[in-house]
Amino acid sequence: MKTHDTDPTAPSGGRAIAIGVALAILALAALLFSQTFAEISAFARASQGRGPFFYPRFILAAVALLGLLMVLRPVPTEEPVPAGAGLRRAAGLILAVAAYALGLSLAGFLISSLLFACLTPLFLGYRRLAVTALVAAVFCLSVWYLFENAFLIILPRSPWFDGF
Repeated sequence: MKTHDTDPTAPSGGRAIAIGVALAILALAALLFSQTFAEISAFARASQGRGPFFYPRFILAAVALLGLLMVLRPVPTEEPVPAGAGLRRAAGLILAVAAYALGLSLAGFLISSLLFACLTPLFLGYRRLAVTALVAAVFCLSVWYLFENAFLIILPRSPWFDGF
């Protein structure tokens, strides 16, 4: 008797595909990063590279770093996965992102992001509530502070609380 079904059609060359996708992401990030050095407006020069004009460079550098980490990460061990588990998680994550996008306009960045950052790991199977709550709070407050004070980008505010 089987304890769980595994997907026999899962691709065995998944690592090669992941490396190919990561290299494509790196190439695209490098191309887009080079395009951010085109003519810079007077506003960007006045802010000494900070502000909304700096944001795309920061994001593209982060994307390139994550792509590089995908290429360099160790090969994961093959563990059997119940059939359909990936599809359920993907559908759930798509719904969670849609709810997050809606929540941004209804509750503001900080509240929506905190809820999203707390619930998503739980949905994916991580059950250490204290760790999840701490990481979510530090991450959301750090991103909010970085955008508001370093990038000078105003994030959606909550209609219920001033400043959030």
